[in-house]
Amino acid sequence: LGDYAIAWRSQPVGIGAVPVKTEGWRYFPDPANGSVSVLAPPAFPAGGYKVVVLDIQGRVLISLNASGKQTNVDVSKIPSQVAFLNVIPASGDTLTLGRLHIVH
Repeated sequence: LGDYAIAWRSQPVGIGAVPVKTEGWRYFPDPANGSVSVLAPPAFPAGGYKVVVLDIQGRVLISLNASGKQTNVDVSKIPSQVAFLNVIPASGDTLTLGRLHIVH
């Protein structure tokens, strides 16, 4: 009726932990309907990054230069959807903070 497989593990398996470059970054609220606050880690220089919100297809919805440790991003004019919240530090590496649920 179907395909079956039986396996026997004799040694531990797995993938090692990947260091998270986004450690210390926070954003709230999620889901959001008016604005989202992005908080940089304490050791990060104030205003040394750009906040970028992308839709599910990778199109830029918002691109905003940070003004301090906390940056407020207005998402009130974006239609309801799931978007990706990214941060681009001065080093140029894009850090994806996670999914952002925009609801109205």
